[in-house]
Amino acid sequence: MFNLVCVTDSEGFEKRQKEGFNNVHLSQWGCNHLLFKNLGLPKIYDVSFVGRCYGKRREFVDTLRNHGLDIRTFGLGWKGGGRVPQSELIRIYNQSKISLNISFASSGDKTQIKGRDFEAVGCGSLLLTRDTKEITSYFVPGEEIVTYTDSNDALKKIEYYLKNEDERKKIAKKGFERLMREHTMEKRVTDIFNAAYKFKH
Repeated sequence: MFNLVCVTDSEGFEKRQKEGFNNVHLSQWGCNHLLFKNLGLPKIYDVSFVGRCYGKRREFVDTLRNHGLDIRTFGLGWKGGGRVPQSELIRIYNQSKISLNISFASSGDKTQIKGRDFEAVGCGSLLLTRDTKEITSYFVPGEEIVTYTDSNDALKKIEYYLKNEDERKKIAKKGFERLMREHTMEKRVTDIFNAAYKFKH
């Protein structure tokens, strides 16, 4: 017996509600701002992606690389890759001009919000993530993050924001400010405990 079930997927939330589970709370990933910080390190990577190589991720990255973009990949399954320790993950985000999120789930065409959607922003990098209904609930595209619809759109936006440093930094700064107001793990946990208290009473 659970007082509260927390999910981060809106479809899963709606499914459980239809099944009659009233004690379901829709939460989301966030950023531990005590660990994921802007360290002021030099930006040595134009674009980075940190995560396992599965599903459509390799095809997506290869498409961008075939157009001449220097996409640095880190994680299991990529050439020379392995598990990325948290300290290294924070360093990579800090040293990336653009942090790419490839939002595909491990199978099928479903997209998901990932922890990197928040953690990269917390490290001062410009987030480039897939344009989904879910992500617009947390950030304003074009003002706090940048979104793309497909690999061609991602290519154009990467090229644009690499050339326009001031605009890139402005968006990254606004994303960081929004994150600190609303998307820290401290705020997520507080929200979950408040929901658990409500359902219990």
